[in-house]
Amino acid sequence: MSATFRDSELPEATRIGRNMQAAVYGTILTLSLVAVSSEYQGQPLRIAGSVLATQFIFYIAHVYAGQLGIRLETRHPVSRAQLRGVAREEWPLLAAAGPPCLALLLGGLAVVSDDLAVDLALGVGVTTLVLYGVRLGRAEQRTWPGVAMTAAVNGALGLVIVFLKIVVH
Repeated sequence: MSATFRDSELPEATRIGRNMQAAVYGTILTLSLVAVSSEYQGQPLRIAGSVLATQFIFYIAHVYAGQLGIRLETRHPVSRAQLRGVAREEWPLLAAAGPPCLALLLGGLAVVSDDLAVDLALGVGVTTLVLYGVRLGRAEQRTWPGVAMTAAVNGALGLVIVFLKIVVH
């Protein structure tokens, strides 16, 4: 990742690509954390708290690594504007935890059972990956079968995580 340019100076496709990269990474991380935490903690609010805390740590690590990259690339300290740019670029990684955590909140509020809340959180994550695949396929101007294939591949990654949760636990 090279963040020496301000977001406004980057081509739109580059900005969108970087945002999607962070969002997909964040969604996969969230799915993994929900899958692993669900068996050990069993309480949706604890799972959501664990996911959000871990996601925040990864976000900070990505921002830190991004500013180190800028420093190495430019051989100068990072300006506040550059640091804000890196933080903005990585924000989708953190934001990806939101929708699955809202599903977990339904369990914490006893709107649905704890198990259903976990299943909903995983379903939301897989669905999000499918939608990212649709967006990617459309951006690449694929035919609808091509868009469907891209969406299916993205969703399959999420399903692999769900499958591993079932097998391991």
